[in-house]
Amino acid sequence: MDFAEASQVYARIGAAFGPASEAACNAMAKAFQNGVKHELARFPHGEHTRTPSPVGAPPGMISGILRESVTRTPAAGSGGRYEAWVGPHTVYAKIQEFGGFMHAEREQYMSWVTDGRRYWRKHVVLPPRPYMRPVARRMSANGQLTEAALYAAGAVVYPVEV
Repeated sequence: MDFAEASQVYARIGAAFGPASEAACNAMAKAFQNGVKHELARFPHGEHTRTPSPVGAPPGMISGILRESVTRTPAAGSGGRYEAWVGPHTVYAKIQEFGGFMHAEREQYMSWVTDGRRYWRKHVVLPPRPYMRPVARRMSANGQLTEAALYAAGAVVYPVEV
């Protein structure tokens, strides 16, 4: 490759930098969203049965509402700096991820049925059942997010011409 050819290649890369960054950001968000949804489907079980997921593992999936609430926003930004957001949108998403104390608000007791038995409590402590943070750590460590970003950016910089 001579200087003129190299200069054209660098000009092409420079012009594609913004769109490539946007594509990389969107690809990472989509990969992460898919990873979280896969994580939330690991321990399915029927309604009113004990969760088969061990403490510290993601919550067991009954209805799939939490899983389906995990959405992503398209990348936004400019000049090669883009952000996209991935997250759940149910009222109980945060307490599942981090655990915590729950108490009856409008009624004196909370009530639920598990394995055919009704339980009544004024408060309960839910253990953490992380599903976002472990996926982020795993996908960063094993290179899945980087791979998604590089593939998407490369497709913008070097489009396949048919």
